[in-house]
Amino acid sequence: MSEALTAGLRRAAKYLARFQSGVVPHFIADAPTLSRSGTTFDTLDPGGNQKQATVASGEAADIDAAARGGGRLPCMAVLSGAIADAIEAPPEEIAQVESCDTGQPIRYMAKAALRDAENFRFYTDRAPCANDGRAMPNEDHLN
Repeated sequence: MSEALTAGLRRAAKYLARFQSGVVPHFIADAPTLSRSGTTFDTLDPGGNQKQATVASGEAADIDAAARGGGRLPCMAVLSGAIADAIEAPPEEIAQVESCDTGQPIRYMAKAALRDAENFRFYTDRAPCANDGRAMPNEDHLN
């Protein structure tokens, strides 16, 4: 194994460690929340099929709780802007974790993380007018 690969795997292991104790929850109504049914699933490293984390399953009841717990558009705009900031703050960490999770090259995931931040900023800018119909160019398009 090359030195660069070994060093990259060491960095990734450091970042992944925080996901390996306990269950990675949903974030519903401003709080970490396990699945209503209590079910989970394991995420696996696509390169070696090793367990990376245990994650709360998302089911209809969880989606309903998230939809009922959210809905305050100004608050959602602030939250999505904060998510964009959080993605940009530790770009190496996100790129390393996503590279391990998806099997994609680190150089690709570093750019993808920045694109994710741009997507959150796009929706942050549009959240305040989501209910006014301006984002509905035709009858086939839904907000």
